[in-house]
Amino acid sequence: MFADEGVWPLTALRDVVLGLPRQQRSLLVGIDGRGGSGKSTLGRALSALIDSSVVIEFDDFYRTARERRRPGMEWDGEIGGNFDWRRVRDQVLAPLRDDHPARYQRYDWAIDQLAEWHLVQPGGLLIVEGNYSTRTELRDFYDFTIWVEAPHDVRLNRGLERGGQDTKQRWLEEWMPEEERYIAAENPRARVDLVLDGAPERSLDPSRECMVLKESELAQIRPHSLQPASFDWLPCRDEAVASAVCRTCRRSHAHIDRSFGNNSTFLSSSD
Repeated sequence: MFADEGVWPLTALRDVVLGLPRQQRSLLVGIDGRGGSGKSTLGRALSALIDSSVVIEFDDFYRTARERRRPGMEWDGEIGGNFDWRRVRDQVLAPLRDDHPARYQRYDWAIDQLAEWHLVQPGGLLIVEGNYSTRTELRDFYDFTIWVEAPHDVRLNRGLERGGQDTKQRWLEEWMPEEERYIAAENPRARVDLVLDGAPERSLDPSRECMVLKESELAQIRPHSLQPASFDWLPCRDEAVASAVCRTCRRSHAHIDRSFGNNSTFLSSSD
């Protein structure tokens, strides 16, 4: 099924996510990465495979110019402070964690104002995608986290295609430097459960496939906070998926262990 090393069908990623143990009615997934890396594409493609799923963009929580220019506020000088992560926490993640509806107001970039309200009921899958989405203050809310990587020039070109050439200065002098500041301070890709290549050299269909980066290039699949602390576990829903994942990480099938019940198969990345 996985003929090319590192390539996963998105259905396998879907099965990994849906196989996670639930601590609340909703599954909460965070997709982080620099601007233009492919987070939105991944979030929409994954959501399309899962019923009762919602994608929320971190960009919807950008502060208005009036807020950004207000001196002496608690976010003044804060890394990624132009994005209101407190609103993400208080209006979205905390309510869903407590099995309450989430209700938030979207920031409209075209008019620099907060626009319509959105309601998210508990019980499905929520994907929060965007820069800073797995920052320290938010990461413990998620059941699963992903980092999407892509080269500087690819990301810049994508950003300019999306926002226009008149945004180039902001990309180069504001948004991209702030992302690097975030990475230097928190190293978010080292904490996530999975790291993906948002600009693979080989051609992929992003609506059906994703490229998992090798361990030697970035990091191992990180342990989920709800799994045994002495191991790195990637839960899979069936033997076919587990077998394919084994080939992706280049480990033998000897480390497949079915001793954790519920007919789940677990992949140890500590072997």
